[in-house]
Amino acid sequence: MGQDLRKYSSLLTNGVAVASIRHVPDEKQSDKLSELQLGIRELFRILVPGAYVLGLLMLLTPGNALVRLAEQGASSQLVASLFFGMVGYALRLHERCFPYFVLFEKYRKPLNDAIIETTSKGGGRDNVDVYKYFLETSDSPLRNRVHYFSSFYYMLVELSYISVVAGFYLLASDLLAKIGVSYEISRHLAVASILIGVAGQVLLLGGLTGIEGRKYKVMAILSVCLPFAGLAILIFIAGLPSSWECFSKGGGVPALLILAFAFERLGAKHWKQIISEQVIFVKHESEYLNEITKKQGSAL
Repeated sequence: MGQDLRKYSSLLTNGVAVASIRHVPDEKQSDKLSELQLGIRELFRILVPGAYVLGLLMLLTPGNALVRLAEQGASSQLVASLFFGMVGYALRLHERCFPYFVLFEKYRKPLNDAIIETTSKGGGRDNVDVYKYFLETSDSPLRNRVHYFSSFYYMLVELSYISVVAGFYLLASDLLAKIGVSYEISRHLAVASILIGVAGQVLLLGGLTGIEGRKYKVMAILSVCLPFAGLAILIFIAGLPSSWECFSKGGGVPALLILAFAFERLGAKHWKQIISEQVIFVKHESEYLNEITKKQGSAL
């Protein structure tokens, strides 16, 4: 009887060991699949805005050297789309461009506040590092939703920004062509205002962090307002009838502005939803989050 029990115990132990060994590759396979899905989503996020930029360039500036180069074949178009998409990906417009960063921070703040409230630590700092580690190690299916909807939101912000820039370019170039060389001083003032605003925007987008501090927020607002001030000068010089003709000609400018608004609103909806879910998740998994913050110690 004792020998039978020992044999049974040995078989049971070996069976558990074999089952655990068999389970490891399944977990690794699952992790690889998750990483593959994440990579595909990120590639999709890069290519869609890049293809959108390339399409607008082909439509608005058909004689452009980049357009001629891209038109040499499907592979050239893919490379061009990837290039433009990577530029947009690096800029992180949702964090550095007004007014997009206002909405980004508006909905992200409740998540940071929930982390501080749950852990009683991390006040006065951005706890994104703690939260990302918490999310990635919690084995929650919410992680994939966060990656998906965040990438989708960033992509929509880029599409909105691209649409605004394209609409602005189309209207401003038509107005400059309409005015010609008349009102030379005012015309130069308008162009200078646009160029200064663009230069300020490029400097801000070249940073490595979001817009923090009053000085940078003022710069972000001015870098957007100056080009529109220049556009207002061009409209004043051209007169309302000519300006309306340029605005409504072909319906390109209204269509681009409507697209910009639609992309921004759709992105805001997704961002608000996924942040709300994460706030609930933080409060639900408060025990594990507190465990992480204790390990962080003085860093918080």
